[in-house]
Formats: sequence, C-alpha cells, structure tokens
Amino acid sequence: MVICLLSDKIIKIGDFIYRVYEYTDNMELEIGNAYLIGGKFRGCIIRYKYILPFLGELQKTSEEPGIYITKKNKHHIIHPSNDKEFKIYSINRIFEINPKSINTTLDKYLSEIDLTDLRYTGNLFQPKIKEADDIGIAIVRLAISLKQIDFNTYANKMARTWDRANLRKALEKDTTLTFSKLKQYADIFDFDYGIIIFDKDNAKNPISKDGKAIVMFNDSEYGIADDNIVIVNDINSIMVEKDVDNE
Repeated sequence: MVICLLSDKIIKIGDFIYRVYEYTDNMELEIGNAYLIGGKFRGCIIRYKYILPFLGELQKTSEEPGIYITKKNKHHIIHPSNDKEFKIYSINRIFEINPKSINTTLDKYLSEIDLTDLRYTGNLFQPKIKEADDIGIAIVRLAISLKQIDFNTYANKMARTWDRANLRKALEKDTTLTFSKLKQYADIFDFDYGIIIFDKDNAKNPISKDGKAIVMFNDSEYGIADDNIVIVNDINSIMVEKDVDNE
C-alpha cells in the first residue's frame, strides 16, 4: 500500500490555495493540488520554473494554465504564456508551512497576489456580438467587453471546472438571454441592470399620458436625472397614480 504524505507546501493562486506535490506522468491527480513539473535528463532533474494546479477535465474552452485530464484519460498541460502568468505560477511563490512561518509570514503571503494582476496581459475576454443576438445577450456581451476582463479572474466564483466552461460557452454561443442567465451574469461579473419600457408612437393604450417611460432596477438604483423617466421603486404606488390619472 502506498501512503501519500500530506504536503507541507502550498501555493495561492487567486482565491484558491493548493497543496504542492511533485508531478509524474502516471500519477492520479487531485482537485485542490498543484504540481511541480519536471523530468530527468542524463541523470539530472530538470524542473520548470512554474507550478500548475490540476483543473479537472479538459474542455474546448480551457485556456487557464494548469494540468487537465482528457477524455482518453491523458494529462494535458497548458503552460503560462506571458510574464505576469509566469509570476503568479512561479515556484518562488511556494510557501512552506511550519510552526514558525504560520506565526510570522502566512498572513502576509495569503494577501499578496491574486489573478486580478492578469487583467491587462492581453487575455481579454470579449465575446463577439452577432446579428442573430437578441438585445439581452448583445448588451451583456457589450458590457463584458467594455469591462476589459480576463475571464479567468472571475473563475473562482464558479466552483466546478465544467461550470466555468459552460458559462463561457454560453457567453460566446447563445443568441438569446433569459432573466435567470442575466441575474447569473450580473452576480458573477459585478454589474447591476435596469429595464426601461416606453410607448411606441401612437400606442392605443399608453403607459403614461405624458409620454413618460418607466424603469425598474434589479438591485441598486442608478441615478437618472430625466423628468421623462419614472423610476419604479413601489409598484403599488405607481398603479395608484395610474388609477388617479384615469379618473
């Protein structure tokens, strides 16, 4: 029986902390672990200067540095590709846990660096807006593009690797947007939203006899200084006003 000792080395990548182990081609990898990759050449051990976490099943959209498992049960490695990624995954960031380090430097280490440093590395996620898109998915894609984000910096809000892959695929491929999806995107990518409705020209039954539009927000209210727009905070009070106008 092989006994695997619990590693006393960790690395923090974004909001995740991984235990660090030596990597071999035929080993069984575990979520929550990161691995030192290397090999032997003419009797010498050669090791990459970076460390990679195991991120589960390889997807078509997978691009985050790490070790993945393919459908054929083979290991697939995505290496860091720029200076900031090399910094984040560097072996120099491995932290060794011992009684002294826990009491002196662990807190500082855990607060030092996260994946937001990757924001302007050229890995911008800008899903393309297509002619077939409805207005909902189009505005969400536009908002995400304007944010200039790296998709991987938000991946920690999705616990499972396949959730990340499915979300990215939906943002790239879907042509319609449901309200449940809109709420999910708003929660993940840190934005709020409002819905504005106004009458068409010569509408038979106008929302407002004064030609005003109504807007309702999902959560926090965005200040709109326009007398022609009514911000709805209380549906009942709006309906009372409507009844008075009709008398």
